[in-house]
Amino acid sequence: MIGAGSAVMNLVAFTAVGAFGVENIAYGGIAGILGAVGSYFFIPWFLSLSAVQEQSDEELSLADTAQDVPQKTQLGVFGLGLELGAIVMLGVGFSLGPDFITGTASGLVVALTVYFLGSVLLDR
Repeated sequence: MIGAGSAVMNLVAFTAVGAFGVENIAYGGIAGILGAVGSYFFIPWFLSLSAVQEQSDEELSLADTAQDVPQKTQLGVFGLGLELGAIVMLGVGFSLGPDFITGTASGLVVALTVYFLGSVLLDR
């Protein structure tokens, strides 16, 4: 439920920034969808990760903590990548103008790079 609420808020926020800042509501909507899907996956995983760290008596590494989280680590890390990709997409829209191909491609490159680096760092 927290993930869904966060997804709706990200969708509205990114779409509004696209509509008012970049002056292209469709471009902001695409960034909003990336951010919404990302937060839907990332926020519940991150909250579960924090709860596991709080309940642990000893200090665990991030990779060890991620193994004890009930949600899939891959989805959580990919969600983080999608959220960061949405931010980069809006940044590209501000700097180069709302070009759908360049913005979406840069957002997906960031999402996949974060996913790859997170998978390597968390041994997944």
